[in-house]
Amino acid sequence: MKIKEKVRKDNENSNVEKIEFFKRIHLHISELSEITGIPQSTLENWEKKGFILSTLREDNVPGYDYINVKKVLLIQEALKDGYELTEAVEIVEKRNTYLYESLRRFIEAKRALS
Repeated sequence: MKIKEKVRKDNENSNVEKIEFFKRIHLHISELSEITGIPQSTLENWEKKGFILSTLREDNVPGYDYINVKKVLLIQEALKDGYELTEAVEIVEKRNTYLYESLRRFIEAKRALS
């Protein structure tokens, strides 16, 4: 196998592993608090305001999936950069919407060519 093909195959395997890993993420609020250093009460407040969303795990315990963990980390980063909370949330929402729309357009264009 050529080196280029091996690197491509390794990358594909790595990406599949990452996707499976991200699908399995479902953190309890205490775990999210521990990872981020953000108090549970703050995370609860953000959820009440609709900034983040918990979902029920298989055992009916609420938790946060990869998308919401990422959102918390990005909000935290924006807050550290000096933005107010509502501004930080808006920045993260715009970023996520841009990413979603870009990927959606790409997929639609690929389908149109098929």
